[in-house]
Amino acid sequence: MSTRVVGLALAIPALTALARAATATVATPAGPAVTLDAHRTVTAGFTPQ
Repeated sequence: MSTRVVGLALAIPALTALARAATATVATPAGPAVTLDAHRTVTAGFTPQ
C-alpha cells in the first residue's frame, strides 16, 4: 500500500510537468482545451474524492 502511495507521489509531478510541456508546445486552439481535460482527468484520478 505504501509503495503505491509513493509511486503516485512521484508520478504526479511528472504528469504535471508533461501537461505544462504540452501546453507550452501546442499552438492550436484545441490544444490547451485537450491538455486541460487531460490534466483534470489525471487530477481527478489521483485526488481522493
